[in-house]
Amino acid sequence: MPLGKDRIAEIYAGRRVKGLYEDKLYEMRDSDEFGFDPKEDWPHLFAKPKFNDAGELIPGETLPGTTALYQGFRNAAEKLNISDKVDVVQRGNTVFVLFTDRCEPMLLEELGISVNGSEDSPSEDTDQSIGAEVVEAS
Repeated sequence: MPLGKDRIAEIYAGRRVKGLYEDKLYEMRDSDEFGFDPKEDWPHLFAKPKFNDAGELIPGETLPGTTALYQGFRNAAEKLNISDKVDVVQRGNTVFVLFTDRCEPMLLEELGISVNGSEDSPSEDTDQSIGAEVVEAS
């Protein structure tokens, strides 16, 4: 009996791939992205489908697995020795992986705080008016 799309999706959803978290984290680390949502970027790898009693795929539904996804990326960051450069954040049924070295400068610029002495940095009056303390690295 041939396999249908739903059955193939179920088979792939249940499999585990050794080193998958490290591979995807390494791939995204080398990109210029600020972060990523694994279930959105790779649904065939991280978004597990849910089936009804008749064995039919329920679109948009996922099985519990967010905690495992969160822990998988935390462990991957530790294995790659970049846990100090990555924030893995769980919000509801979603996990986000953020690269702090890319996100923090963007957030500081949004607040009008000088980042690496950029030419468009605000004046001292502006820094004081928003209550920000600018610390220069020694």
